[in-house]
Formats: sequence, structure tokens, C-alpha cells
Amino acid sequence: MKRLTLDVNHLDAKTRRPNTPPGSPRRFWIALGLIVLLALGLRLLPLAVQPPWMDEVASTIFSLGNSSRSVPINRLVDLHTFLQPLQGSGRLAPGAVIQHLLGEDNHPPLYFLLAHGWLRLVQPEAGLASIGLSRLLPALLGVAAVPLSAAVGGVALQSRRGALLAALWMAISPLALAQSLEIRQYSLAILLSTGSLLCLVKAWRLHQAGKILPIGWLLGWIAVNGAGVASHYFFVLGVLMQGAAIALLLRRNRRCWLALLGSLAMAALWLPVLAGFAGSGQSSWLRMDPSQPAALLAMVLQGLLGVLFAAVAPGTYAVHPWQWPFAVAAGLATLAGVALLGAGLRFTLLRRGQRPEDLQQECQPGQITAINLAGMEATAMLAVLVACGLAVQIAISLALLSDFTKGFRYSFFLIPTVVALLAALCEAQLASASPLRRRRSIALLACGLVCALGVDAGAVLPKWYAGNLLAERIAHDSSLPIVLAYDHNPVGTAPTVIGHEPLSLAWWIGRHPERFKDQAGNAQSPRFVMAADGPGLPGARRQESLASIAQIREPIDLWVIGGNPQTFVNPSCQLIQQGSEGSHLFIHYRCRG
Repeated sequence: MKRLTLDVNHLDAKTRRPNTPPGSPRRFWIALGLIVLLALGLRLLPLAVQPPWMDEVASTIFSLGNSSRSVPINRLVDLHTFLQPLQGSGRLAPGAVIQHLLGEDNHPPLYFLLAHGWLRLVQPEAGLASIGLSRLLPALLGVAAVPLSAAVGGVALQSRRGALLAALWMAISPLALAQSLEIRQYSLAILLSTGSLLCLVKAWRLHQAGKILPIGWLLGWIAVNGAGVASHYFFVLGVLMQGAAIALLLRRNRRCWLALLGSLAMAALWLPVLAGFAGSGQSSWLRMDPSQPAALLAMVLQGLLGVLFAAVAPGTYAVHPWQWPFAVAAGLATLAGVALLGAGLRFTLLRRGQRPEDLQQECQPGQITAINLAGMEATAMLAVLVACGLAVQIAISLALLSDFTKGFRYSFFLIPTVVALLAALCEAQLASASPLRRRRSIALLACGLVCALGVDAGAVLPKWYAGNLLAERIAHDSSLPIVLAYDHNPVGTAPTVIGHEPLSLAWWIGRHPERFKDQAGNAQSPRFVMAADGPGLPGARRQESLASIAQIREPIDLWVIGGNPQTFVNPSCQLIQQGSEGSHLFIHYRCRG
């Protein structure tokens, strides 16, 4: 990257003054505190509103130290018994978390160990896990990334205002916010990615000044990246992104290369564990055919959308009428935000290499140092880093024949960099003498906030599987005692989580039992039966599921969720309806008993 130069002898003493808006350190800390409160509010208000989906169920099962194989199979049970995997005992040790996680899932254990301690702290009594308390940990981890982003902005842009802008963008980023509302490890991965970016930016700033990175920062950098890989294997993409940036921008910096090699060595420790996941179908949906002409184009577009989701919402969704205003507002804010982003990029990048006299005319007094050095150089550096991240994501996808751009959440390693880049763009325009450019920066922030509110309303990045919608339909369309049946695919010997789809529905019902009542208005809980067999479940016999249904002597409403309905249906059952609700396929029968 071309290094920017500025002949400060052309500037007067007032212009060379360091940029320190918005004023005193006290005002800075008050402003940062308000931003943290905003981040906390955005993450706490919708915490238990949306239903848990399958991946959240799996995360909670393992965080409790339970096994998904503890779900009752091939027998009719009540709601409380079926929810056994989601009930904590308070007696299981962290070793059980690692044992069941590595034996049944394909994720590293750091987040699950933290969540295990968290659940023992906030819900020590035995009983059904709370959806809200389980989501509170990732929400708090998401809030913790806000002041850390302020540190990144402060180092990169060398200004307090840049620090506040970076914190504000992390607080309202739609993609970061959405990941903070799920019982998953992504908010921890975003937090660690932010810490890793801080180390890289610190090394880059010191390199610009002809200094070396202190050994403490070097070791901390390696440790953060090691913890990142222990939270999500795709964190390696972020390490490789930094490696590409080091090769382009810091190739003569030995300590940066040491940090990269140390981080890759930490990642290599997980290779034996990854080998044990061979044959697992849990990531089969990522597989791609590179021979298709549109495959590469689709990856590029999906990767760019993942970057854009860190700022605005290029996709909206509404089920309930009250969600439509949020969906429409987020859509309009996205269109405006894209235009404002383009204007901000053009304004900032076209200023590179301008003469100091021209910059002095276009900037507010005392702002030239910020916009020329901290603004332009940081913007260019961060833009290069984002481009490296996208290139690495696409290259690894092609090498492994798995499209990592399909899931926007897999772009978590890019979020802190995009947030810092947004802060740099806003900082450059706020330092301008043009009121129009300053208003554009504020308008862009407003667009991000509108999209964040859309996330809270479930109109942006909603959960694909909405068990609450199916539960409401079952409760509304059933007039008899309810039996929910699920036919699981044959379970092989490869790591596999079982039962997380019906458990997501049962968890919501267990937390909202008042929705289910009989004709007399008395509470009634649905019963469950899950059919499963295969070499991974020795002794299981799928035929017992049909026998358990046949033994019911009373008329029932039978709801089959996915799979083969013939596993459960006997001649006394009459088809009522079939379709999809909340992305769950269902078939509704009424059986005479």
C-alpha cells in the first residue's frame, strides 16, 4: 500500500494540533458509557422474544453437560420427560461438556465451557434451562466487544471521536447484534476477533512510527488467536486474512510474522480433533460444485452481502403485521446506507495524496492530521484487510469445496474490521468543513440504527426455524389431546446431534405452557415420540414408535414433524392438513384411538 506523506511545514501550528474531539477525557468516557448502554439495551430487550432454533438447542444441551442421546426415543413420553436433555442438574463437571461436544458435534469447546459455568451461576437449581438466561451470556459478550472496538478505533484513527465511532458501529451493527441474540459461540468469536484486530492495528501503527511491537503484545496476540480457534474453527479464516495483510503491508516486520506463525501453530493443535469429524453430515449444506458457472459469482456476491450486513440490512423479512414497518424501514435505510457508504468511500479515498493546502481548505480547523494520516491511511489499511478477508474466504471455499459465504454468520471474523472501516469513513466526513458531508455521516449512523432495530423486531436476520409459529398453529388447530411425532434420519457413527428440531419446539412449549389448553380451558401439555435408529444408537428399534402410538386408546391430534409419516400413522388416522410453518414441515392427522 502506498504510504501517505504530509509535509507539516506547510501547516500552521494550529493545524498540526492533535485531533482530540469530542473534548475532555471525561466527556469521552461519558459518551462511551452511553454507547455501551445502547448496546446493552439493543441486546437485552428482545432476549427471550424469538423462539430457540435447532443450533441453539444443541449449544444449550452441551453447555449443560448433557448428551443429545439422552432424548427419549421410540417411546411416547410427556413434555417434561422429552425435555430431559435441556434440564440442568448442577452436578455435571466440565469434562462432560467436552466429552459430549466432541463426540456428537463439530465445534471446539471454549464457548461451551464458559456457558457451562455461566448456567451453573445463574441457574444453579435443577430444571428446564431458561431461554433468556442462556442467551444473556452471548449478549454480554457482544456488549464487551463495544469498548474493545473503541480501543481499535482509537489506535487506528488516533482520535477519541474515531474510538467512539468504532464503538457505536459495533453497538448497532446488524450482523454483530444478531449473533449476540443467539445461544451460539459467534459473539465470543467476534469479541476475540476484535482483540486480534487491536493487536494487528497496534503493530501496524508502531511499524508506521519505526517501532517494534512489545513482546507482551506479541504473546497476547497469539493467545487471543489461539482462544479464537478454540471458540470456532472458522476463526482460522481471520488468521489467514491477517497473514495476507501482513504479506502486503508488514512483510518486513518480524514480530508480525512470529505472531502469525504462533497463531497457526495454535490452530494446528486442533487438527487431530477435526480429523474425528470426517464423515459428519452436519456441514453438508455448505458443499458446492465449483464447475457451475455461477458458483464463483455467487460466492463473491454472498461475501459482499456479509460485509454489508455489518452496516445495514440487505435483506428483510416479516411474518406478523407489526413487523412490516420495521422491515420497510430497514429496507429503505439499507438503500440510503449503500448510497451514503459509496459517497463516504469516494470522499475519503479521493483525498489520498492531496496537497496539504487543499486539505486545509476542506477540513475544519485542527482536523487535517486526523483526516490525512489517521483517516486516510487507516481507511486504506482496513479496506485492504477486508479485501484480504473476502479473498481468503473464497479461496478456502474453493479449496475445500464448501461455500463458507453461504452463512452470513461465518463472516464474523470480518465484522470488527468492517466496523473500524465504517468508523474511519464517518470520521473523515465529520472532520470535513462541508456541513453536507457531516450530515451524511450522521445519516449513515442513523441507517445502521434503524437496521439494528429491525434485528430486534425479527425483521432482519430472523431465525430461519420459528418453532413458535408452528406451536401456535398446533394449539389453534387441535381440538383433541396432542401428540407430536418426529422421524429422525438414521443415526450413523459419525458425530451427530439428534433431536434438536423437535426439542426446539418442545423448549418453546415448555416455556409457554399457557398456550395449550383443552376444550374445557384446562392446561394440557402435548406428548412426544421421536423415532430413531441406526448404528449410532445401538438397540434402538424404530418400530416401537408406531406401537406406542397404537396403544393410545383415546382420540388424538397427531402432528408429524418431518420424516416419514408412515412411521407413526395407523389405519385409524385421517389426514387433516399438511404444509410448512416457521420452516418446519408438518402433517396433521386426527386418530380415533
